[in-house]
Amino acid sequence: MQFEDDQIDSIMQAIWTSVLGIELAEEAAPVHEDALDSIFMTSCVHIAGPWSGAFTVACPQVLARKCAALMFGMEVDAVSDDETNDALGEIANIAGGNFKALLPSGCLLSLPTVVQGIKHRFVVPSSHVASQRMYRSEGDLLVVKVLERKD
Repeated sequence: MQFEDDQIDSIMQAIWTSVLGIELAEEAAPVHEDALDSIFMTSCVHIAGPWSGAFTVACPQVLARKCAALMFGMEVDAVSDDETNDALGEIANIAGGNFKALLPSGCLLSLPTVVQGIKHRFVVPSSHVASQRMYRSEGDLLVVKVLERKD
C-alpha cells in the first residue's frame, strides 16, 4: 500500500487546527523520542483487513494534557489522567480513521490504546515503520508513525 507523508501531514494539521485550534509545525531535525526524559504517552489504533498495521501518536504527557484541556474546554491543571488518556486516544482514533480512508475498503479500526512511561518502547510485533512524521506543538514533540504488518 502506497501513501504519501503529506497525506499524514494533512490529517494531523486538520486535527490540530479544527479540533484543538493550535499550531502544528513539522520538526526540522530528527529527534529520538527514546532520549526524552519526560513522561511520554503513545496512543495506537490497529487496522486490520486488506491492509494491516497500526497508526500511533506519541507525545510528552504535558502536551497530551494540553490537548485534553483544549478538547474538553478545561484548564490544564483541572485535567485528570483519564481525560488525558481519552483525549490522546481520541486523537489517534480520528487520525487513524482518516488514514483508514486512504486504504482499500474492508479495513477495520480498533479501539485506541494508550500507554505511558519514561523512555518506554512501544512495539507492534511483526510490523515495520512505513512512515514516521515528527512535529512540534506548544513547544513539545509529537511523533506519528504508521506501522505496516510484515508478510
